[in-house]
Amino acid sequence: MTPIRRAVALSTVSRLSSLSRQRLVVRSQSLSAAVSQFHAYSTSRPLRQQAFHSQLENAPNAADLLSSLDAASATAPSTPQTLTEKIVQRYSVGLAPGKKVKSGDYVTLQPAQCMSSSLHFPPDKPS
Repeated sequence: MTPIRRAVALSTVSRLSSLSRQRLVVRSQSLSAAVSQFHAYSTSRPLRQQAFHSQLENAPNAADLLSSLDAASATAPSTPQTLTEKIVQRYSVGLAPGKKVKSGDYVTLQPAQCMSSSLHFPPDKPS
């Protein structure tokens, strides 16, 4: 190879390598910019509303909304007692006044009142 051709080839290679380095730098910068823009625009999952839109419109602040929800749950009708719960309620000992027995409650019963050792019902009449 002649010295001139060699010089031209070396300068071309050096120019191409510097251009490719610049392109790589530009590409990496644009990639990092794209990633940072993605992070800037990405957010966490949007929170779900815990109330209907009509409740949010009518209540000026969260305290009013919470108090209205508490009042609504306090006035909700209670589940009626089953027959078993009514019997347990009647024969329980030491139950607070106004307390309703629910399924799963622990109570003390009066066996003498609710059970009988007599196998005859109604009791035999004296003859």
